[in-house]
Amino acid sequence: MSGNEKKQIQIGEGVVATVVKELYNPLVGKKKLHLLINHPNQGTPMRFSVRMAVANAYSVDMKRVYVKLIKSEYGKAESKAVVNIYDTVDRALKYESKYIIDRNGGVEGFEE
Repeated sequence: MSGNEKKQIQIGEGVVATVVKELYNPLVGKKKLHLLINHPNQGTPMRFSVRMAVANAYSVDMKRVYVKLIKSEYGKAESKAVVNIYDTVDRALKYESKYIIDRNGGVEGFEE
């Protein structure tokens, strides 16, 4: 991403996430994304949908992607999300909290 150009991620029909901020932590081996998700005339997108869309957009295995938070404001058709993309599955399991792993489908979840 260069200049004012922001990466767009298609999550679903009419649902688009814009990467507001992207940070990389080389010590942990993770990329942290701050997303602004527009979802007009729809509810807040599910974690699974966000996780799958981010994994596809960054061409990584979904087991390396964890949605930390999705927060919507009352009356607005937009949500803010924080997503971590780890360099390896082992790093994800080492550094991500158990409850976040469980909320994202657990260790065994989403086998392809």
